[in-house]
Amino acid sequence: MINVKDNISPVFYDVFDKISSNQFKFSDLWLSGGRGSLKSSFMGIIIPYLIMRDGSWVDQGLMSSDNLSNAVVLRKFGNTLRDSVFSQIEWGINKLNSGELWECALAPLCWTYLPTGQKIYFRGLDDATKTKSMKPKVGRILYAWYEELEEYNGIEEIRKANQS
Repeated sequence: MINVKDNISPVFYDVFDKISSNQFKFSDLWLSGGRGSLKSSFMGIIIPYLIMRDGSWVDQGLMSSDNLSNAVVLRKFGNTLRDSVFSQIEWGINKLNSGELWECALAPLCWTYLPTGQKIYFRGLDDATKTKSMKPKVGRILYAWYEELEEYNGIEEIRKANQS
């Protein structure tokens, strides 16, 4: 894996430093900016980075395998996933020079981190209950990325998905 900061915009250096520090605790991270602000590029790198980092902590005995992280990437409309966030994660995995460590599936859409079995799931929230019974084979879903927030019908829709 390469230096992540070499592949993210300097505007996100501080956020990256906080996220990658194991002392920083957060439940929500809201990135602002319009088109071209590189939010999606940042998330496309940070999600696979965090999955791999957490997997390495288990290998080093710093974390229990019960606590392995998985992620879910959400968009309001499921028919937009493959050409947007799924491709963005693929781009991030390639930027991290870790393509040989990942396997993709197209039905259902997901990326699997081969050393540990951790996954990045992709779901459309046309119906917020689509996230209801998601249960990873290893660990738990720790990271959620909501893409294109303006497509959602308010914070209640996001809360409902988070509760699921």
